[in-house]
Amino acid sequence: MIRMRSLRHQLAFTYAGIALLTTVLLGGILLLVLNGYYARAETAYLDAAARRITSERPRSTDAAALITWARLQALATQTRVRVIGADGTVIADSGSPRDVDATELLGEGQQNPGAPGHGRDRLPRPLGDGIFGAGSTSNDGGGSNRSLSFAVEMGGGTPVTVRLSDAPT
Repeated sequence: MIRMRSLRHQLAFTYAGIALLTTVLLGGILLLVLNGYYARAETAYLDAAARRITSERPRSTDAAALITWARLQALATQTRVRVIGADGTVIADSGSPRDVDATELLGEGQQNPGAPGHGRDRLPRPLGDGIFGAGSTSNDGGGSNRSLSFAVEMGGGTPVTVRLSDAPT
């Protein structure tokens, strides 16, 4: 019978414990570093999307035109675009970028109804699915909760706030 208190067994268990501890610590550090990387990349992406959106302002300030503009910008930047009035009410909301369909917005595909669409499922996610987002099968898009808000003057000098986010809410 082998004694469990032998030096050979204690040494093996000590090495296994050290290996397990090292793996857990390095894995935690790696997750922190990757989380910081993705946070910076997403912030940079939202900044670039904001610059694009501010360079292409809507032609009209009526609700239907603002909704169409927000959905077009959502399709172009792959972010959720919300236009919020000075009183805090949501004037236009593109909805989740996964639900924006280019054929509906651009009026294409009407001649050939059987043709495949150009929906969100055919477009790549600009930042991938993040660290844990690849397994998301829900309809919410699995994005983060980061958002970017900035002020824009619409036609007639009307100030509004435009909020970009990758998250569905």
